[in-house]
Amino acid sequence: MSAKTLSAAEWRQRLLATCQRMIDSADRLCQADRDLGDGDHGVTMARAFSAAQTAYGAAPASPGPDLAILGAKLMGAGGTSGIVFGTWFSSAGKALGAKEIDGRTLAEAMAEAAQAVRNRAKASPGDKTMVDALLPAVEALRAAADEGPEAALRKAASAAAAGAEATRQMIPHMGRARTMGERAVGFIDPGALSVAIIFEGLAATP
Repeated sequence: MSAKTLSAAEWRQRLLATCQRMIDSADRLCQADRDLGDGDHGVTMARAFSAAQTAYGAAPASPGPDLAILGAKLMGAGGTSGIVFGTWFSSAGKALGAKEIDGRTLAEAMAEAAQAVRNRAKASPGDKTMVDALLPAVEALRAAADEGPEAALRKAASAAAAGAEATRQMIPHMGRARTMGERAVGFIDPGALSVAIIFEGLAATP
């Protein structure tokens, strides 16, 4: 296998590591959500990613279907965040299919998924949502696609983290947090933080 590709087994390992990272981050995500909203975001994410871990144990590794499994578990977790994150992974899984993962294929699949998220959430950059971390990550994936998926994912993780951090200075225009107005400045968006943690997991070498 070329260093420019990830096998189905390697991709599965990265997804499993991401699931565990999200489960371990539940308290951190709940606190971020309490700062701006209900406080249950971490619980919703942990429930879905835990269910995906279990499902992976009963299914053969395949890049697109593995993302679709996670998408389905997120959709079933309930709440707006479950639906939007479920849209992300379901759309990416459909775009990726059973293709071997190289940098370009991964970037294209994530770009399609990001557009699906925007269509579903009606969110734009600067609205203080997950989009503010997801779009920079996708742009980084595209820019580094020819370097291979591992390098592209590392750069996407850095871009997602920077995007999430940038939401601290934004005034929310979507969801429950929008009622806070300027009082939301200084707090990170929990959805954007989740995106950053997910890309950290995907970028980490198993």
